Amino acid sequence: MSKAAELRRSGFWTTVVLYGLAVAALVFILKYFEYRYWIRDLRVEVYIGVVAVLFTALGIWMGSKAVARQEGPRSGGTRRAGERYAPGG
Repeated sequence: MSKAAELRRSGFWTTVVLYGLAVAALVFILKYFEYRYWIRDLRVEVYIGVVAVLFTALGIWMGSKAVARQEGPRSGGTRRAGERYAPGG
């Protein structure tokens, strides 16, 4: 009889799979409690960070709108209706 067949008959793989599932379940439970601890512990900091990012984005957007409104024409003057733009002249 081969070594693999002996291991199958002795229930070795059943034991390995059961221990593997037990370890995976314990790791899952530990990670779940760690996640809950970090969420409870860092909740205020996360909210402050999200609000800071939102206000930064709002400030950048409003600043770009204000700068775009102030720039106006770059040619130094206005053209009459129907007049073509001639660079350098």
